[in-house]
Amino acid sequence: MVPGRRLVHYRPRVSITGRRESAAQGVFRVRVFAVLFAAETVSVVGSQLAKFALSVLVFERTNSAAAAALTYATSYLPATVGGPVLGRLVDRYSRRAVMITADLLRAALFVAMVTPSLPLGVVVAMLAVAVFLDPSFTAAELSLLADALDGEQFRAATAVRGASAQLLQVAGFAFGGAVVAAVHPRGALLIDAATFAVSALCVRLLVAEPDRGAGSGAAETVADPTPRALRYRGLWGDRRTRVPMAYLVLVALFVLPEALAVPFGHAIGASTVQTGILVAMIPFGSAVGAVLVVRMPPTTRAAAARAMAVACGLPLLASAAEPPWPVALVCWFASGVFGAYMIEQIGVLVAAIPSEERGRRLAHLSSWLTGSQGVAFALAGGLTEFLAPGVAIAGAAGAGCVVAGALTLRVRAANAAT
Repeated sequence: MVPGRRLVHYRPRVSITGRRESAAQGVFRVRVFAVLFAAETVSVVGSQLAKFALSVLVFERTNSAAAAALTYATSYLPATVGGPVLGRLVDRYSRRAVMITADLLRAALFVAMVTPSLPLGVVVAMLAVAVFLDPSFTAAELSLLADALDGEQFRAATAVRGASAQLLQVAGFAFGGAVVAAVHPRGALLIDAATFAVSALCVRLLVAEPDRGAGSGAAETVADPTPRALRYRGLWGDRRTRVPMAYLVLVALFVLPEALAVPFGHAIGASTVQTGILVAMIPFGSAVGAVLVVRMPPTTRAAAARAMAVACGLPLLASAAEPPWPVALVCWFASGVFGAYMIEQIGVLVAAIPSEERGRRLAHLSSWLTGSQGVAFALAGGLTEFLAPGVAIAGAAGAGCVVAGALTLRVRAANAAT
C-alpha cells in the first residue's frame, strides 16, 4: 500500500437483533460514497426531468416528433465523444476538481437554456455540450470510489448506485410528465441546473481527494513490466479488460425494447399507460437484480454473472410472438433482472485498471456504453421499416445470447487452462 493512502475495508456489523449488516448497507458508512451517492442522486433526478422537458420544449416550438426525438438522442450521444476527449483530464488533474468543474459548467448551461429568445439550435447545442461533459464526471466519480474502497465494497457500491439509477429512471417515466406540466419545461431546466449546483457544493465541502497509488483499492493490480510510455493500450487492447468490456457493451442488445416500446405496445394493443409501465420494467428489473447480485457469495458471483449474461436475452425472445401485455411485462422484467450481470463485470474491469490510468479508461467505458446503445437504438429504428418491433427485439436479444454464450465458453476455457 502506498504510504499515506487510506483504504476502506468492509467489516460487517451485527445489530442488537443478531442480524449481520450487508455490504450494500455498509457502504453508506463510508463518507466518500455517501456524499457522492447523494450528489449523484440529486443530479440524476434533475437530468431525467431535463431530458423530458427539452423534448417537450422542442415539440412545442416545432410541432415535429422527429425534432423531439433528435433532441432526446442529443441527451446521450455527445457523451460518446466526451469520454475519449476528456478522459485524460481525470488522470491529470484532481478528480474532485474535475467533478466540481463539470457540475458548475453543466449548471451554467442549463440556466442559459431557459432564455426565452434563444434560438432552438443554440439550446440543442448547449445540451450537447452538457452531455459531452458527462463522462468526465462519471469517470472521476468512479475513480474516487475505486481509490477509496476495497474490491468487495466497490462491487457493493456499484450495485447500490446501479439500483438507485434504475429506480430513478422508473420514477422519471412515471412522474416526469406530471412535474414538467406543473413547473413548465423551463422550470424543469432550472431544477436540473440547481441539482448540478448542489452536487458541486457537496463534492466541494464534503469530499476529500484521496492519495493515488496503484496496487490498492478496488484495483488490486499486478505490476506491469511494460515501460510506462507504452503501457496504455486501451480497454480493447488489454487482455485483462477485453472480456468484461465485451460483456458490458453487449447490454445494448438487451435494452433495445426501451427504444421500440411505443411501436411494440401499439402492436400488442397496450394503452399509453400500459406502454409506459412496460418500458419501466427493464430498469425496475435491473434494480432488483442489483440487490440479488450484491448478496451473492463472492466465490460464486463471477460464474453466476456470466450465466445471467447468457440468460438476459432469453425472456425477450417471446416478444416475437407479440404476447399479451401481462406476459410481456413479466418477460421484460426478467430480462432486466438478468441484466444486473453488469455489476460484476464493472468490478472485474475496474480491478484490472491501474490507478494512474483509471480516469481515461473509465471515461472511455462510459463513451462505449453510451455509444453502443445509441447505435443499437438507431439500428432498431431502421429494422422496424422491414420487421415487426417484436421480431426486431427478439432478433437482437437472440444475437446477444449467442455472443454472451461464446464469451462465457471462452472464459471457462481460460480458467480451466490456468
